[in-house]
Amino acid sequence: MNRRASTLVEDLVHHLRARLLAGAYAAGERISESGVATEYGVARPTARTALDILASEGLLEKNPFAAFSVPRIELADLAEILSLLTFLEARAVERITEVNPDLRDVRDGTTLSLHFFLDAVLRASESARLARVHRLTTFELLMGIAQAGIAEPEVPEDVRARMETAAGALWSKDPAAAGEALG
Repeated sequence: MNRRASTLVEDLVHHLRARLLAGAYAAGERISESGVATEYGVARPTARTALDILASEGLLEKNPFAAFSVPRIELADLAEILSLLTFLEARAVERITEVNPDLRDVRDGTTLSLHFFLDAVLRASESARLARVHRLTTFELLMGIAQAGIAEPEVPEDVRARMETAAGALWSKDPAAAGEALG
C-alpha cells in the first residue's frame, strides 16, 4: 500500500471513529464495507481495511460472512470500564516513578481535556501495552456514554485542579500524591 492509500485509510478510520464515539451509529447497527465505500467514495478494499482497524480497536464487531456491527455497551458495564481505567492509570503512575520519563507533555496536558491529560500520563509511563489498553478502554467508555445518551460534560475546575496536582506530584516524584489526585 502506498503512502497515499495509507493516508486515505487513516483519514477514513479517523472519521468513522469520531462518528462511532459520538454515537452516530446505534448499538447493534450493521456497517458494511460496500456502504462505507459508497458513502465515502472509496474502494471497497480501503473501506474494509478501515473497518478492520476499527474492529481491532473494539469499536466494531466483525461478523463472519456479514457486515460489521456496532457493539452494545450496557449502562451497567460503565462502572467496570471505569474501574479498569482507574487500575491502568494507577499502574501508569507507578511506572512513571520507575522509568523517570520526560513529563512535559503531562504538565502541558493539564490545559487540555481530561482525555488528553490521561493519554499523556499513559504515554509517559513508557508502556505501549498500558497506553494501548487504556486507549481501547477509553474508546469503549466514550462509546458507552454516547449509546446511553449521556452528554460528556466540560472538565470542571476541581477536576482541572486535580489534573494539575497529579502532574505536579509526578514531576516531584510523589506517586502517592499523584495517585490520590487521579483517584
